[in-house]
Amino acid sequence: MDKENIGYCFLAIGDKYVKEFLSIAKYFPNENIVVCSDRELPGFNTVITNDPFNFHLRALAIGKALQLYDTVVSLDVDHRVTPFSKKEWSSLFNSFKKGFTTKWIGDSVEYLDENITSYDLENSNTKYEDVNLYGAELKNIINSSVKFLDESVMVFKLSDKEKELFMENYFDIISKTKNKQPYRFTDEKMGALEGCLIYSALYKTNITINSESNILGCHFYHYGPSQGHNVYTNKTFI
Repeated sequence: MDKENIGYCFLAIGDKYVKEFLSIAKYFPNENIVVCSDRELPGFNTVITNDPFNFHLRALAIGKALQLYDTVVSLDVDHRVTPFSKKEWSSLFNSFKKGFTTKWIGDSVEYLDENITSYDLENSNTKYEDVNLYGAELKNIINSSVKFLDESVMVFKLSDKEKELFMENYFDIISKTKNKQPYRFTDEKMGALEGCLIYSALYKTNITINSESNILGCHFYHYGPSQGHNVYTNKTFI
């Protein structure tokens, strides 16, 4: 497969998310997009699901894209992006190291106005029972400390063997945490803190995790959830 071949995957379930997807999709080649949605989206490689919204449904798009492309970029639809040409996008993502790349990875995060550390997550010290159950289960699955990472933009550059094993672990951990995944009441969405689960699948697969906060931060502005999904999405930034 041509090393310049890059897939871009999205999760767009519900009218609001589909509208955001269509706004951001125009900056990428349609033929290289894989989107998981509750409806057929003409002109795009669509993975249709009838399941109720859950952030972990992004795994369906990521899994399909990993079958088709050497490099896969997963993006939340609530982004503003630098308007690049196809060649410029290829140059940017092909410059990244092998493995997995995100904006940041760390031992703490702010969730629903509470600062949560890895220790809190694993030892049931948060004020949210679903978060406590989720953290304890992830810790049990990987037998190691669970970290947080920014899942809003992720770059996968994996070998075929890594792709297969990562997706096995990804789906397995989703299944094992099905009844313990956090519910974010502020926007009524299941599967919150999904970065912890993705980290767990990466850790279990022994995939190198890189951070490129400066590069990704320059080209991708994630306006949700802190600013919500009512931001005017057609505006780009420099």
